[in-house]
Amino acid sequence: MLIPIESKQILFCSHDEGDGTFRLHYRNGRIQSLGVVDGAKLQEMLQDQNRYDALIRLIQEGTIP
Repeated sequence: MLIPIESKQILFCSHDEGDGTFRLHYRNGRIQSLGVVDGAKLQEMLQDQNRYDALIRLIQEGTIP
């Protein structure tokens, strides 16, 4: 699943529904794997009007290692 993010550095996020891996895809081509994200937390992020802020909250909460 591709998740659009409005950011100067991040182009979009992706979530592999098979293994749960969450990745950040940067505008410069870099891809950073952040580990496994719980489906409920992912849905919260998808429903948030500001996905970038929701992403930062997930990282700060330790939801994303």
